[in-house]
Amino acid sequence: MSVPLAYTLFRAESKQAAVFLMVHGLTSAGLTFHNVAARIAAEANVNVVTVDLRGHGSSPDAPSVQDYSLTQMALDIIDLLGTLQQKEGVYDAAGPFAKVHLLGHSWGSRVVFALAAARQDLVASLLIEDEYIGPAPRLEGEDEGTV
Repeated sequence: MSVPLAYTLFRAESKQAAVFLMVHGLTSAGLTFHNVAARIAAEANVNVVTVDLRGHGSSPDAPSVQDYSLTQMALDIIDLLGTLQQKEGVYDAAGPFAKVHLLGHSWGSRVVFALAAARQDLVASLLIEDEYIGPAPRLEGEDEGTV
């Protein structure tokens, strides 16, 4: 079950601009990116979105610890793209910017890896910051699954 994620949108000057989604690490929040996000939006003319993963910042907690899997968190991000399209008009699944640029920091990099591995059709680029690239830890009883 997806959790509606809290996010902050830093709009590009142009109505037609790419989306750059920034995903924080464990025990952090999208707020950690705000200073740089505003500057990127202004200087690079992209729509920058900072997000609070489930159970972080202003996003609601998940019902149980099993609901914090990489798969579930990646699904939350995919649902957020729909919100950005419907409420904000900055993402268009059928338009020229149908693919998003993803930045993941620490635990957030594992989330964007999971999203990119499962839904390559949604990803224009992937930027990983401060992450060990190895097997992702699994919760007890969690299978590999797909997004």
